[in-house]
Formats: sequence, structure tokens, C-alpha cells
Amino acid sequence: MAEREGSWWSRGWGVIVLVAFAVYLGAAVYEAAVIAPMWSLTPPASVKAWAALDARPDSSALFQPLVAIIVVATSMAWISGISERGWRRWWLTLALACAGALAAIVVVMLMPCERSLFGAAALGDRDAADVVALTGEWIRAAAMRLAALLVGAWAAYRAQLAGMLGATSASALREAPSTGRRARDFAFGDEVDDEVTLGDDAGNPRERWMTSLPRRRRTAKK
Repeated sequence: MAEREGSWWSRGWGVIVLVAFAVYLGAAVYEAAVIAPMWSLTPPASVKAWAALDARPDSSALFQPLVAIIVVATSMAWISGISERGWRRWWLTLALACAGALAAIVVVMLMPCERSLFGAAALGDRDAADVVALTGEWIRAAAMRLAALLVGAWAAYRAQLAGMLGATSASALREAPSTGRRARDFAFGDEVDDEVTLGDDAGNPRERWMTSLPRRRRTAKK
């Protein structure tokens, strides 16, 4: 049975989910490759120097709204597409699980680490071991966030692709021309007299063999 295309409502939310996952994934990769090494390589000195900057970038201004958009849009796409048959609903379920994991990682792990590392008390005298431990926790949480983003973006992409492939396959099946050839009309051979017909009206095999012979050989056989 061909998969249904899915409602426009679910597909629209799916586009928002895919774009939000892609934007967050690109920003997280940039942060992990460019921003984080500036303060996480030699803690606690690098952390204190980074916190003392007046114009240091604040990723939470972008990441927190993106998390909210991903969770809301994924929930709406899943709710409006859960009744659909095929793989689309399972990809949406995986994307929703990744969105929930992403929200948990950001709220429970990343945000507390960032407040402790770069908050109001960041420039005061702090225990170096605590700063190093918090830096390690942030790096592990960032790796988990990146994994959730990768799987979630792939699941959202596959959910959109599954809907389009289902619609394309159904349209191709509807538009395919019928050959109009039945099973009993199937034949082997090039010549009409030499074909072997599979069907109800097979005839007498001996008579067919006799009629296929040349006239002189038929007379001799008789």
C-alpha cells in the first residue's frame, strides 16, 4: 500500500523543524570549532580571560529561541502527522525524541554550566578545580547536543522525504499506462503458428502440431 503524502499542516511544520534543526546544527558546529576552543583549552585562565571580555559572543541569545522553535514545531508536526501510514510518522517520532533530548541537554546541563562559568561571579576568585570540572561538563554536554542535533536533523529530513516519495510513487502508479495483456495471452515464439498459448482455449496439441507441418509432410503422415 502506498504511503499517503501527509497533510499540508504537518508538512508545513516539518519544513520549520528541518530549517530550525539545520540552523542550530550549523551554529553548534561553528561554536564547537571556533568559539569554544578560545576559552576551554587552558582552564581556568582561559575561562577567566574569556569572561573578562566586554564584547564576547553570547550563543544563548540564538540557541535558546531555536530550542523552543524546534520543540514546538516538532510537536505540532508529530501531532498532525501521527495518523498517517508509512515511515513518515516514525521519522517524526524520532525527531520529536531528539527535540526532547536537545531541550533537556540545554536546560539541565549547558545553561547551568554557562551561568557558573560566565555569570556574575565569573571574575571573582574561584576554585580552579571547579572551573576545570565545569569546563569538562560543558564540553561533554556540547557533544551530546551535537549528536541530538545530527540525528534530529536527519530524522526531520527523512520525514519530509518520505512524504514526498510516497506521493511520487502513488502518482506514478496512477499514471502508469496499462499494457492490456492478460496472462492467457502470453506466448513464446515469433511466428503465430509456433507460439504456445497459456490460457483456457489451448486446443488439441496433436492437431496444432499437424497444422504446423508443411503440406507435403502432413500428407505423408496421413
